[in-house]
Amino acid sequence: MGHGHDTLFLAQLSDHVYAFDIQEKALVMTRKRLIDKSPKDNVTLIHDSHEHILTHIRSFKGVVFNLGYLPGDNKAIKTTKKTTINALSFASSCLNSFRFTILVVCLSGHEGGLEERHVESFSPR
Repeated sequence: MGHGHDTLFLAQLSDHVYAFDIQEKALVMTRKRLIDKSPKDNVTLIHDSHEHILTHIRSFKGVVFNLGYLPGDNKAIKTTKKTTINALSFASSCLNSFRFTILVVCLSGHEGGLEERHVESFSPR
């Protein structure tokens, strides 16, 4: 979810967007951006880690992972290789169609970022 730019963009293109972030600050910023700029009410903001995707959602057509930390904020609060591999595994297990998308964007300029960028141990289920 981050600052809400990608969430807003995806909301303008999609029927519904479920946006995850572990930081309350990201939810506040994203909610404000959506209220100020989005005419649609098609976003669910979820205060949780991406690795808990199946706790909140069971059906979706695509997943966008924006890995790393909240730009301009504490780099110690971040995604990790372990949580990312878990999230990718869970998400891929729900994408039963050949017509789905998984997009992964990774900010690697923090401790552990280069390791997370190389998720070679991930293989779809």
